Amino acid sequence: MDFTEDQKHIILAVDGLGRQKKSITLEGIRDYVGWTSWKKDLQSLNDELEGLIQGRLISRMESTISLTKEGHALAKELDGEGFGKWMVSCELSQSYRKFCMRVFGVERCQFDMMTQKQFEKLLEVLNIRAEERVLDLGCSTGSVAETIADLTGANVTGIDFSTNAIRFALEKNRERQDRLSFQVMDMDDLSLPPKNFDVVIAIDTLYFVSNLSHTIAAIKVCLRENGRMGIFYSTHIKDKEPKEMLLPEGTLLAKALRDNGLSFETREFTDDEKGVWERSIQAGDELREEFDAEGNGGILDDRIYEAKMHMADFEAGRVRRYLYRVQIAQE
Repeated sequence: MDFTEDQKHIILAVDGLGRQKKSITLEGIRDYVGWTSWKKDLQSLNDELEGLIQGRLISRMESTISLTKEGHALAKELDGEGFGKWMVSCELSQSYRKFCMRVFGVERCQFDMMTQKQFEKLLEVLNIRAEERVLDLGCSTGSVAETIADLTGANVTGIDFSTNAIRFALEKNRERQDRLSFQVMDMDDLSLPPKNFDVVIAIDTLYFVSNLSHTIAAIKVCLRENGRMGIFYSTHIKDKEPKEMLLPEGTLLAKALRDNGLSFETREFTDDEKGVWERSIQAGDELREEFDAEGNGGILDDRIYEAKMHMADFEAGRVRRYLYRVQIAQE
């Protein structure tokens, strides 16, 4: 089945709203993408939606809209393709590099919420040694993997679901294949050799897995005795959800770790993340003309939209950010 650009937008909007646990309606789909150049009246939107229903990619029961199994598979494919192109565009943008310096205090073409302060704490608590093997889950274009390999001398493998991002990471690291490798892999379906890594890091990537407990189980299997995990994880709650879900032991990640018999310790970085979003808005205003001159205004629009969305949650007291350190026990 061939898809129009409008239908691709709808698939991604339904997927995104579902992951945010929001009610999915025509109005919700329209509003989800309303900040982009894509605008549709509700009747036109409904016509495109009907085509996807006929193609068995979307189901609609009364006023509730959801993706079918085939729709979820297509959403992941489209997301990987689109996100990969976006990440590579950021790598090639001088304006985005300036943006990262102002927001994070270092330029690694970041797509996460990890400042230099957080990165330094990650290295401190993991204590990665030169002879060790490290796995970077959701490595995007490889900048963090490169930095860890350079600073520690460790052998680092990065995986990501985006073919475009991995292709770019491989190309820019052709001369460092002795310590850096990259593979296309879905975190929902990790295929990793058992007891092959000493350290696994996941920087703002585990939000996107379908079954967090299942993914943690696969990570546990690939770690050697005395292996460590370092996971940056921000948790958001809705108005009526209990505040206990904001506690380090109350997050979905904490539950998934306990489900797998894993204990953990945490460091909190909530205020540090809030600063990321505040600086993103400020830097966006300051660099708008440079982004537009590059033809990369859409990149900045994405970051500003995300920043304002998260700031609303911070102002409502519905966010906490933690670094989880997990140690695999001796057998």
